[in-house]
Amino acid sequence: MVVLGAILWTVAAISCTGSPWFRDVAPSPRDEHLAIVRVARGDTLASLAQTHLGDSGKAWVIATANNLQSVRAGQHLVIPLKPIVYGGLAVDGYQTVPVLLYPNMTDQPEARDGLSAAIFNDQMHYLRKNGYCTVRLDSFDRFLALADALPAKALLITFDSTERWVFEIAYPILKRHGFTAAVFIATDRIGNPGHLTWPDLAAMAADGFDIGAAGNSGSSLVAGAGGGNAALYLRQLEEQIRQPQVAIAQHLNTPCYFAYPGGETNDVAVAMLKRNGYHGAFTQQPGGNPFFADPYKLKRFVISSQLSLEQFERLLQIFVKADLQ
Repeated sequence: MVVLGAILWTVAAISCTGSPWFRDVAPSPRDEHLAIVRVARGDTLASLAQTHLGDSGKAWVIATANNLQSVRAGQHLVIPLKPIVYGGLAVDGYQTVPVLLYPNMTDQPEARDGLSAAIFNDQMHYLRKNGYCTVRLDSFDRFLALADALPAKALLITFDSTERWVFEIAYPILKRHGFTAAVFIATDRIGNPGHLTWPDLAAMAADGFDIGAAGNSGSSLVAGAGGGNAALYLRQLEEQIRQPQVAIAQHLNTPCYFAYPGGETNDVAVAMLKRNGYHGAFTQQPGGNPFFADPYKLKRFVISSQLSLEQFERLLQIFVKADLQ
């Protein structure tokens, strides 16, 4: 508690003064909670995060703790080695993570059956310009489990499709803006004409995209399943959940998350996902996701082609005010 108090005092001092009080102080020894380091020539926030936190993507942790956007040789920085606050909690409220679902996209600007690439690019430009950042599914999972913290403007971008537009339209735009996404696939469709291939998915995974499951056929896990036959329903449900997990592990060797086809689920499907080791699952119920959200009924905002930029902005709630004192 003494060390944690020291960290909080340090962060408060930085936020008040705009610069760390220890800038000209010799580095102190590292302990399990923090390190105070002197920036060497050639160091960046990303390289320091890789060295001290094991993840270059956690550069935001160092930037936030020291109230800066870049570093220079000779500076002394505090690096929290463990989250100072879990769950995005604050005295006046708590963090919530928006998850965006893009169901369809087209390169035709006047098309009505999908979001145009130009509008998608405008939305990504808005996110980048305003400091939002995408996070990986595993990082989101740790946030929900109170095992790690996320940037204040963290969000997820998701696709529940195996159609070519994911790779040919969305993927290049996301890369251009420095974002990643989670792609949930119906594995029986992979390699079919007009659909993604396993090499496509491997290329995206290599760029930090997550590949999850949306069943093997993409059929609802609830509506009409089994034709009223409970035993048949359970067998079909097992196939829809187990087979894509095996296929993704075989081709990509990644941990598996699930998106319910059509956003529909029930308690039996949730139990089956848990039994098969899925880490979490996404619905299409609108809303944000605080740390206490059900990890198997995570909410998403469906982004339609009729959504204006102003309406899009209003979906991006990242903090809920509440008196937590």
